[in-house]
Amino acid sequence: MPAAGLTDGRPSAGFKRVFGWYVRRLVRKRFASVRAMPGTMQVLRDVGSHDGPAIVAMNHSSWWDPMIPCVLHPMTAGERGVFAPIDEAMLRKFRFFARCGLFGVEPDSPASLSRLADYSAREFAREPRSTLWITPQGRFVDVRSPIALRPGVGVVAHRALGPKVAVLAVEYGFWTEQRPEAFLCARLVDAPSEASARGWHRAIEAALGAACRELAECVMTRDPKRFETVFGGSGATINPVYDAMLAARGQGAAIEVDARRVGGR
Repeated sequence: MPAAGLTDGRPSAGFKRVFGWYVRRLVRKRFASVRAMPGTMQVLRDVGSHDGPAIVAMNHSSWWDPMIPCVLHPMTAGERGVFAPIDEAMLRKFRFFARCGLFGVEPDSPASLSRLADYSAREFAREPRSTLWITPQGRFVDVRSPIALRPGVGVVAHRALGPKVAVLAVEYGFWTEQRPEAFLCARLVDAPSEASARGWHRAIEAALGAACRELAECVMTRDPKRFETVFGGSGATINPVYDAMLAARGQGAAIEVDARRVGGR
């Protein structure tokens, strides 16, 4: 039974497929590209193929963050089960999210820790090969701020049986395109030597902080060769008619920047 007043997920495979298609189309439309640091997609495939519970912990800087798993999970995990917490107030406003597997929590309530841990334990018991996607900062935080996590994700990892845990750093920015770009860095988290909720908390917090710093350093280079392109990145667009005129002259809309990178390199 759900906690009093809170909404449980009611996943529908058909609805998730349709909603996933819509989100992927939306991201392709709104972003010039999604770029991943080397190894990122393999980490997510390792998580997706794990024969047991899995957790992916993300930083939380943007409204777009929940859309990123909708793009990545089908690419790397197929039909693997997925669930995620969301603010109960938002879930009541957008009830269709429950059909995607999202369940309600009240982030500022002391009971939210038990709700997250108990719900995750039930889901992993019901479907061991499933993934919890979570933004354990619990609120929007600027990417330049130090990573500080709420304690729930450590408790979930500690209670799970043989979990595969990864972190995913996400950053959004403008390079030379009209539209923004999304940048990703995923890394696996080694099981802590201290087998406890606190040990897992520290391990996940440290790994996510390191991934965010690693990603930021690469984003600042503005060098697409430092990334693998998940999709997009085929060149700037200005206007369909003007783009066609440029193409007819053998030109493109992309700004040439190779010779003018930071430091002249």
